[in-house]
Amino acid sequence: MIVVIADDLTGATEIGGIGLRFGLKTVVSIKAEVLAANTELLVINTNSRSLKLEDALQVTREVTAKVRALNPQHIFKKIDSALRGYIPQEVTVHLEELGLNSALVVAANPALNRFIVDGIYYVNGIPLHEAGFVTDPEFPAFTADVVHLLSGKDIAVTVRKPGELTNENGLVIGEVAREEDLHVWMKYYQPEIFPVGSGGFFAAFLKGLGYQPQQENFAKRSDLQTPLLLVSGTAHPESAGLYKQLKEQGKPVVYLNKALFGEQTGEWIAEVVALLQQEGTVIITLDPDNTPAFVNPEWLRVKTAELVYMLIAKAGIKELIIEGGATAAEILKELQVTQLTPVQEFSQGVIRMRDESSGIYITTKPGSYRWADEIHPSVL
Repeated sequence: MIVVIADDLTGATEIGGIGLRFGLKTVVSIKAEVLAANTELLVINTNSRSLKLEDALQVTREVTAKVRALNPQHIFKKIDSALRGYIPQEVTVHLEELGLNSALVVAANPALNRFIVDGIYYVNGIPLHEAGFVTDPEFPAFTADVVHLLSGKDIAVTVRKPGELTNENGLVIGEVAREEDLHVWMKYYQPEIFPVGSGGFFAAFLKGLGYQPQQENFAKRSDLQTPLLLVSGTAHPESAGLYKQLKEQGKPVVYLNKALFGEQTGEWIAEVVALLQQEGTVIITLDPDNTPAFVNPEWLRVKTAELVYMLIAKAGIKELIIEGGATAAEILKELQVTQLTPVQEFSQGVIRMRDESSGIYITTKPGSYRWADEIHPSVL
Protein backbone atom coordinates (compact mmCIF):
# COMPACT_ATOMS: atom_id res chain seq x y z
CA MET A 1 0.00 0.00 0.00
CA ILE A 2 1.09 3.58 -0.72
CA VAL A 3 0.11 6.26 1.81
CA VAL A 4 0.06 9.96 0.97
CA ILE A 5 -0.24 12.55 3.74
CA ALA A 6 -1.67 15.82 2.41
CA ASP A 7 -1.86 19.11 4.28
CA ASP A 8 -5.16 20.21 2.76
CA LEU A 9 -8.26 18.69 1.22
CA THR A 10 -7.84 19.68 -2.43
CA GLY A 11 -4.27 18.41 -2.28
CA ALA A 12 -5.59 15.11 -0.97
CA THR A 13 -8.29 14.86 -3.62
CA GLU A 14 -5.82 15.79 -6.38
CA ILE A 15 -3.72 12.80 -5.31
CA GLY A 16 -6.90 10.69 -5.25
CA GLY A 17 -7.54 11.67 -8.86
CA ILE A 18 -4.01 10.70 -9.85
CA GLY A 19 -4.50 7.34 -8.13
CA LEU A 20 -7.70 6.88 -10.14
CA ARG A 21 -5.80 7.74 -13.32
CA PHE A 22 -3.23 5.06 -12.55
CA GLY A 23 -5.90 2.43 -11.86
CA LEU A 24 -5.23 2.19 -8.12
CA LYS A 25 -7.99 1.36 -5.67
CA THR A 26 -8.05 4.67 -3.82
CA VAL A 27 -9.65 6.05 -0.66
CA VAL A 28 -9.41 9.68 0.48
CA SER A 29 -9.68 10.01 4.25
CA ILE A 30 -11.14 13.41 5.12
CA LYS A 31 -10.65 13.69 8.88
CA ALA A 32 -6.98 12.76 9.42
CA GLU A 33 -8.05 9.20 10.15
CA VAL A 34 -5.67 6.41 9.19
CA LEU A 35 -8.01 3.91 7.57
CA ALA A 36 -6.51 0.43 7.28
CA ALA A 37 -8.88 -0.22 4.41
CA ASN A 38 -8.38 -2.79 1.66
CA THR A 39 -6.92 -0.22 -0.67
CA GLU A 40 -3.84 0.34 -2.79
CA LEU A 41 -3.60 4.09 -2.26
CA LEU A 42 -4.65 5.70 1.01
CA VAL A 43 -4.69 9.50 0.97
CA ILE A 44 -4.99 11.22 4.34
CA ASN A 45 -6.05 14.85 4.64
CA THR A 46 -4.62 16.38 7.84
CA ASN A 47 -6.04 19.83 6.96
CA SER A 48 -2.99 21.14 8.83
CA ARG A 49 -2.58 24.13 6.52
CA SER A 50 -5.74 25.63 8.04
CA LEU A 51 -4.71 25.03 11.66
CA LYS A 52 -2.55 27.02 14.05
CA LEU A 53 1.07 25.90 13.94
CA GLU A 54 1.00 24.02 17.24
CA ASP A 55 -2.13 22.09 16.25
CA ALA A 56 -0.76 21.44 12.75
CA LEU A 57 2.39 19.85 14.13
CA GLN A 58 0.44 17.77 16.63
CA VAL A 59 -1.86 16.26 13.99
CA THR A 60 1.12 15.75 11.68
CA ARG A 61 2.97 13.82 14.38
CA GLU A 62 -0.06 11.71 15.31
CA VAL A 63 -0.89 10.79 11.71
CA THR A 64 2.72 9.99 10.83
CA ALA A 65 3.05 7.66 13.82
CA LYS A 66 -0.14 5.83 12.84
CA VAL A 67 0.95 5.58 9.21
CA ARG A 68 4.32 4.18 10.25
CA ALA A 69 2.48 1.51 12.26
CA LEU A 70 0.67 0.43 9.07
CA ASN A 71 4.06 -0.36 7.56
CA PRO A 72 3.13 0.76 4.02
CA GLN A 73 5.51 0.21 1.14
CA HIS A 74 5.84 3.94 0.47
CA ILE A 75 4.94 7.20 2.24
CA PHE A 76 4.68 10.48 0.31
CA LYS A 77 3.99 14.02 1.57
CA LYS A 78 1.71 16.13 -0.68
CA ILE A 79 2.26 19.86 -0.30
CA ASP A 80 0.91 22.93 -2.04
CA SER A 81 2.75 23.40 -5.31
CA ALA A 82 2.99 27.14 -4.50
CA LEU A 83 4.73 26.32 -1.18
CA ARG A 84 1.98 27.57 1.12
CA GLY A 85 1.64 25.98 4.54
CA TYR A 86 3.95 24.91 7.37
CA ILE A 87 6.15 22.89 5.04
CA PRO A 88 9.55 22.93 6.79
CA GLN A 89 8.03 22.50 10.25
CA GLU A 90 5.83 19.58 9.21
CA VAL A 91 8.56 17.86 7.20
CA THR A 92 10.81 18.09 10.27
CA VAL A 93 8.14 16.21 12.25
CA HIS A 94 7.77 13.58 9.54
CA LEU A 95 11.53 12.99 9.50
CA GLU A 96 11.64 12.64 13.28
CA GLU A 97 8.77 10.14 13.36
CA LEU A 98 10.14 8.11 10.45
CA GLY A 99 13.74 8.15 11.67
CA LEU A 100 15.03 9.90 8.53
CA ASN A 101 17.37 12.85 7.98
CA SER A 102 16.65 14.04 4.45
CA ALA A 103 13.62 15.10 2.40
CA LEU A 104 13.52 15.67 -1.35
CA VAL A 105 11.04 18.48 -2.02
CA VAL A 106 9.85 18.77 -5.64
CA ALA A 107 7.05 21.32 -5.51
CA ALA A 108 6.98 22.57 -9.08
CA ASN A 109 4.27 21.34 -11.46
CA PRO A 110 4.96 21.89 -15.17
CA ALA A 111 1.40 20.86 -16.13
CA LEU A 112 0.26 24.03 -14.35
CA ASN A 113 3.14 26.15 -15.69
CA ARG A 114 4.82 26.20 -12.28
CA PHE A 115 8.61 25.97 -12.35
CA ILE A 116 11.60 26.52 -10.06
CA VAL A 117 14.67 27.80 -11.91
CA ASP A 118 17.84 29.21 -10.29
CA GLY A 119 16.10 29.15 -6.93
CA ILE A 120 13.17 31.31 -8.10
CA TYR A 121 9.58 30.07 -8.30
CA TYR A 122 7.68 31.06 -11.46
CA VAL A 123 3.97 30.75 -12.22
CA ASN A 124 3.12 31.26 -15.89
CA GLY A 125 6.52 32.91 -16.29
CA ILE A 126 5.87 35.39 -13.45
CA PRO A 127 7.65 35.29 -10.06
CA LEU A 128 5.40 33.71 -7.42
CA HIS A 129 4.82 36.88 -5.38
CA GLU A 130 3.72 38.76 -8.51
CA ALA A 131 1.29 36.02 -9.64
CA GLY A 132 -1.55 36.61 -7.16
CA PHE A 133 -0.19 34.59 -4.23
CA VAL A 134 0.74 37.64 -2.19
CA THR A 135 -2.99 38.08 -1.43
CA ASP A 136 -3.35 34.67 0.25
CA PRO A 137 -4.96 35.49 3.65
CA GLU A 138 -2.93 32.92 5.62
CA PHE A 139 0.29 32.27 3.71
CA PRO A 140 1.02 35.29 1.51
CA ALA A 141 4.09 34.93 -0.70
CA PHE A 142 6.20 38.10 -0.45
CA THR A 143 9.07 36.59 -2.40
CA ALA A 144 9.70 34.02 -5.11
CA ASP A 145 13.03 32.89 -3.63
CA VAL A 146 12.35 29.31 -2.47
CA VAL A 147 15.10 29.32 0.16
CA HIS A 148 13.62 32.45 1.75
CA LEU A 149 10.15 30.92 1.56
CA LEU A 150 11.21 27.77 3.41
CA SER A 151 14.22 28.74 5.54
CA GLY A 152 14.55 29.97 9.11
CA LYS A 153 12.58 27.04 10.53
CA ASP A 154 15.45 25.14 12.24
CA ILE A 155 16.09 22.85 9.28
CA ALA A 156 18.69 23.19 6.56
CA VAL A 157 17.34 24.16 3.12
CA THR A 158 19.33 23.77 -0.08
CA VAL A 159 18.40 24.07 -3.76
CA ARG A 160 19.73 21.67 -6.36
CA LYS A 161 19.37 21.35 -10.13
CA PRO A 162 18.31 17.97 -11.57
CA GLY A 163 21.22 15.56 -11.25
CA GLU A 164 22.95 17.48 -8.44
CA LEU A 165 21.44 15.69 -5.42
CA THR A 166 23.95 14.75 -2.74
CA ASN A 167 23.57 13.04 0.62
CA GLU A 168 22.59 16.30 2.33
CA ASN A 169 20.41 16.38 5.42
CA GLY A 170 17.38 18.62 5.74
CA LEU A 171 15.22 19.87 2.87
CA VAL A 172 16.66 19.53 -0.62
CA ILE A 173 14.56 21.60 -3.05
CA GLY A 174 14.65 20.11 -6.53
CA GLU A 175 14.53 22.61 -9.38
CA VAL A 176 12.22 21.83 -12.27
CA ALA A 177 12.51 23.63 -15.60
CA ARG A 178 10.61 21.07 -17.70
CA GLU A 179 8.37 18.00 -17.34
CA GLU A 180 11.27 15.57 -17.74
CA ASP A 181 12.93 16.97 -14.60
CA LEU A 182 10.20 15.41 -12.43
CA HIS A 183 11.27 11.97 -13.62
CA VAL A 184 14.95 12.81 -13.13
CA TRP A 185 14.26 13.58 -9.48
CA MET A 186 12.31 10.35 -9.06
CA LYS A 187 15.48 8.43 -9.93
CA TYR A 188 16.93 9.63 -6.62
CA TYR A 189 14.12 8.13 -4.53
CA GLN A 190 15.24 5.60 -1.97
CA PRO A 191 13.95 4.58 1.47
CA GLU A 192 16.41 6.91 3.22
CA ILE A 193 14.95 9.99 1.51
CA PHE A 194 11.45 11.26 2.31
CA PRO A 195 9.58 12.28 -0.90
CA VAL A 196 7.66 15.56 -0.69
CA GLY A 197 6.01 17.44 -3.50
CA SER A 198 3.28 18.39 -5.92
CA GLY A 199 0.74 16.28 -7.73
CA GLY A 200 3.01 16.35 -10.76
CA PHE A 201 5.86 14.85 -8.76
CA PHE A 202 3.54 12.19 -7.34
CA ALA A 203 2.55 11.10 -10.86
CA ALA A 204 6.27 10.82 -11.70
CA PHE A 205 6.73 8.95 -8.41
CA LEU A 206 4.14 6.35 -9.42
CA LYS A 207 5.72 5.92 -12.86
CA GLY A 208 9.10 5.47 -11.20
CA LEU A 209 7.61 2.67 -9.10
CA GLY A 210 6.43 0.92 -12.25
CA TYR A 211 2.78 2.04 -12.39
CA GLN A 212 1.31 3.28 -15.67
CA PRO A 213 -1.72 5.48 -16.39
CA GLN A 214 -4.84 3.54 -17.33
CA GLN A 215 -7.66 4.50 -19.66
CA GLU A 216 -8.64 8.09 -19.07
CA ASN A 217 -11.82 8.62 -17.06
CA PHE A 218 -12.42 12.30 -17.58
CA ALA A 219 -15.82 13.58 -16.52
CA LYS A 220 -18.17 15.52 -18.78
CA ARG A 221 -20.67 18.23 -18.01
CA SER A 222 -23.45 15.76 -18.85
CA ASP A 223 -22.35 13.62 -15.87
CA LEU A 224 -23.37 16.36 -13.44
CA GLN A 225 -26.70 16.16 -11.65
CA THR A 226 -28.99 18.93 -10.50
CA PRO A 227 -29.63 20.74 -8.24
CA LEU A 228 -25.97 21.76 -8.39
CA LEU A 229 -24.32 24.21 -6.02
CA LEU A 230 -20.90 25.75 -6.72
CA VAL A 231 -19.23 27.26 -3.65
CA SER A 232 -16.18 29.47 -4.07
CA GLY A 233 -14.06 30.08 -0.97
CA THR A 234 -10.86 31.21 -2.62
CA ALA A 235 -9.28 34.65 -2.21
CA HIS A 236 -7.44 34.36 -5.50
CA PRO A 237 -8.06 37.61 -7.45
CA GLU A 238 -8.73 35.86 -10.77
CA SER A 239 -11.65 33.94 -9.26
CA ALA A 240 -13.12 37.04 -7.64
CA GLY A 241 -12.99 38.87 -10.97
CA LEU A 242 -14.60 35.95 -12.79
CA TYR A 243 -17.64 35.75 -10.50
CA LYS A 244 -18.13 39.52 -10.56
CA GLN A 245 -18.17 39.40 -14.35
CA LEU A 246 -20.62 36.48 -14.44
CA LYS A 247 -23.00 38.22 -12.05
CA GLU A 248 -22.95 41.34 -14.23
CA GLN A 249 -23.84 39.07 -17.17
CA GLY A 250 -26.93 37.81 -15.34
CA LYS A 251 -25.57 34.36 -14.42
CA PRO A 252 -26.98 32.70 -11.25
CA VAL A 253 -24.35 34.12 -8.88
CA VAL A 254 -25.47 34.94 -5.33
CA TYR A 255 -23.18 36.77 -2.94
CA LEU A 256 -22.80 35.39 0.58
CA ASN A 257 -22.52 38.82 2.19
CA LYS A 258 -26.18 39.27 3.07
CA ALA A 259 -26.22 36.03 5.05
CA LEU A 260 -22.76 36.43 6.57
CA PHE A 261 -22.72 40.10 7.51
CA GLY A 262 -26.31 41.30 7.16
CA GLU A 263 -28.05 38.82 9.48
CA GLN A 264 -30.57 37.97 6.76
CA THR A 265 -29.88 34.24 6.65
CA GLY A 266 -33.47 33.07 6.19
CA GLU A 267 -34.13 35.48 3.34
CA TRP A 268 -30.83 34.53 1.69
CA ILE A 269 -31.54 30.78 1.93
CA ALA A 270 -34.98 31.27 0.38
CA GLU A 271 -33.45 33.29 -2.46
CA VAL A 272 -30.85 30.62 -3.28
CA VAL A 273 -33.35 27.74 -3.04
CA ALA A 274 -35.74 29.52 -5.41
CA LEU A 275 -32.93 30.18 -7.87
CA LEU A 276 -31.82 26.52 -7.69
CA GLN A 277 -35.36 25.43 -8.52
CA GLN A 278 -35.45 27.85 -11.43
CA GLU A 279 -31.95 27.46 -12.88
CA GLY A 280 -30.79 24.07 -11.58
CA THR A 281 -27.37 25.56 -10.78
CA VAL A 282 -26.30 28.39 -8.45
CA ILE A 283 -22.88 29.84 -7.63
CA ILE A 284 -22.31 31.33 -4.17
CA THR A 285 -19.28 33.46 -3.34
CA LEU A 286 -18.23 36.66 -1.59
CA ASP A 287 -18.86 40.10 -3.05
CA PRO A 288 -15.28 41.33 -3.64
CA ASP A 289 -16.35 44.99 -3.48
CA ASN A 290 -18.35 44.86 -0.24
CA THR A 291 -16.50 42.45 2.04
CA PRO A 292 -14.76 43.88 5.14
CA ALA A 293 -11.01 44.09 4.63
CA PHE A 294 -10.17 42.11 7.76
CA VAL A 295 -12.35 39.04 8.15
CA ASN A 296 -11.17 36.02 10.11
CA PRO A 297 -10.71 33.31 7.43
CA GLU A 298 -11.60 30.51 9.85
CA TRP A 299 -14.85 32.22 10.89
CA LEU A 300 -15.69 32.80 7.24
CA ARG A 301 -15.21 29.12 6.38
CA VAL A 302 -17.31 27.93 9.31
CA LYS A 303 -20.21 30.26 8.51
CA THR A 304 -20.09 29.35 4.81
CA ALA A 305 -20.17 25.64 5.69
CA GLU A 306 -23.24 26.18 7.88
CA LEU A 307 -25.03 27.91 5.00
CA VAL A 308 -24.15 25.10 2.59
CA TYR A 309 -25.48 22.55 5.07
CA MET A 310 -28.80 24.42 5.23
CA LEU A 311 -29.02 24.67 1.44
CA ILE A 312 -28.42 20.93 1.00
CA ALA A 313 -31.17 20.18 3.51
CA LYS A 314 -33.62 22.62 1.90
CA ALA A 315 -32.90 22.08 -1.80
CA GLY A 316 -31.88 18.41 -1.98
CA ILE A 317 -28.60 19.22 -3.69
CA LYS A 318 -27.12 16.24 -5.54
CA GLU A 319 -23.93 17.81 -6.90
CA LEU A 320 -21.54 20.05 -5.00
CA ILE A 321 -18.52 21.81 -6.53
CA ILE A 322 -16.19 23.54 -4.07
CA GLU A 323 -13.35 25.89 -4.99
CA GLY A 324 -10.70 26.29 -2.29
CA GLY A 325 -9.25 23.54 -0.12
CA ALA A 326 -9.82 25.04 3.32
CA THR A 327 -13.43 25.90 2.47
CA ALA A 328 -14.00 22.38 1.12
CA ALA A 329 -12.60 20.83 4.30
CA GLU A 330 -14.89 22.89 6.51
CA ILE A 331 -17.96 22.07 4.42
CA LEU A 332 -17.23 18.33 4.53
CA LYS A 333 -16.69 18.59 8.27
CA GLU A 334 -20.11 20.23 8.62
CA LEU A 335 -21.65 17.49 6.44
CA GLN A 336 -19.89 14.82 8.55
CA VAL A 337 -18.21 13.31 5.50
CA THR A 338 -15.35 11.04 6.61
CA GLN A 339 -14.12 9.55 3.34
CA LEU A 340 -14.59 10.00 -0.38
CA THR A 341 -14.18 7.68 -3.35
CA PRO A 342 -12.71 9.34 -6.47
CA VAL A 343 -14.83 8.50 -9.51
CA GLN A 344 -13.72 10.89 -12.28
CA GLU A 345 -11.28 13.66 -13.14
CA PHE A 346 -12.33 16.84 -14.89
CA SER A 347 -8.69 17.89 -15.09
CA GLN A 348 -5.62 17.63 -12.90
CA GLY A 349 -6.62 18.62 -9.38
CA VAL A 350 -10.31 18.99 -10.25
CA ILE A 351 -11.71 15.69 -9.02
CA ARG A 352 -15.30 14.38 -8.83
CA MET A 353 -15.91 12.06 -5.87
CA ARG A 354 -18.80 10.30 -4.22
CA ASP A 355 -19.76 10.35 -0.57
CA GLU A 356 -21.11 6.83 -0.16
CA SER A 357 -23.09 7.70 2.98
CA SER A 358 -25.18 10.46 1.39
CA GLY A 359 -24.87 9.71 -2.34
CA ILE A 360 -23.84 13.31 -3.03
CA TYR A 361 -21.18 13.90 -5.67
CA ILE A 362 -18.53 16.37 -4.55
CA THR A 363 -15.99 17.98 -6.86
CA THR A 364 -13.11 19.94 -5.37
CA LYS A 365 -10.82 22.45 -7.06
CA PRO A 366 -7.77 24.21 -5.60
CA GLY A 367 -8.31 27.96 -5.65
CA SER A 368 -5.23 28.70 -7.77
CA TYR A 369 -5.82 25.93 -10.35
CA ARG A 370 -7.41 26.48 -13.73
CA TRP A 371 -11.03 25.44 -14.23
CA ALA A 372 -11.65 22.45 -16.47
CA ASP A 373 -13.56 23.56 -19.57
CA GLU A 374 -16.40 21.12 -18.83
CA ILE A 375 -17.29 22.77 -15.52
CA HIS A 376 -16.09 26.32 -16.00
CA PRO A 377 -18.52 28.53 -14.05
CA SER A 378 -19.42 30.39 -17.23
CA VAL A 379 -20.94 27.24 -18.79
CA LEU A 380 -22.68 25.64 -15.80
